[in-house]
Amino acid sequence: MISYADNRDMTNEVIKQNLPHLHFKPEGYLSGGDEEFLDQFLDFIGRSGFDPRQLVYSGFDGSSASKGEEVPRYPYVFVMNEAAWRQAITHREENPAEYAEGWDTPCIGLYDKQQLVHVYSSDIDLEDIHDRVELGAIERGEQLADIPEGSAVKEAVIHQGYPETSPTDALVGLVFIDEA
Repeated sequence: MISYADNRDMTNEVIKQNLPHLHFKPEGYLSGGDEEFLDQFLDFIGRSGFDPRQLVYSGFDGSSASKGEEVPRYPYVFVMNEAAWRQAITHREENPAEYAEGWDTPCIGLYDKQQLVHVYSSDIDLEDIHDRVELGAIERGEQLADIPEGSAVKEAVIHQGYPETSPTDALVGLVFIDEA
């Protein structure tokens, strides 16, 4: 199994070729909105060689990735860390797993937080939303790595090399959720 540490310093091309595709099936009848689902998920990725403290998560449709196609290269993605995910469960807000559950092939991307930066936007297009919120006037915020552990991260993020690079370049693994 490829671990988080193995992927961290590789080039983008090598990461894509070796990007682990993991399959997670929660025990019992748990939805992504259950805290027990999150506990099992974090335990699973930890046993798979990843350090959950170094990651942020984004749910999406993994249909193309499951067929061996590249993950779309968006300029920004919305992510949560563990602290924000737990808050979302408590406040009954959508989290990465619940967002992913709405797609044909539910998938959670594991992103290296060392490579990502918060995004602030003063121009959000809510008029013509199909399946993606469009942000404009993007301003860099804080490096995710500089945010104290335990602080909630639930924002849009860009890659530190934006606009030349995409958050997709910070992907270290894909976890496909096998529904019960």
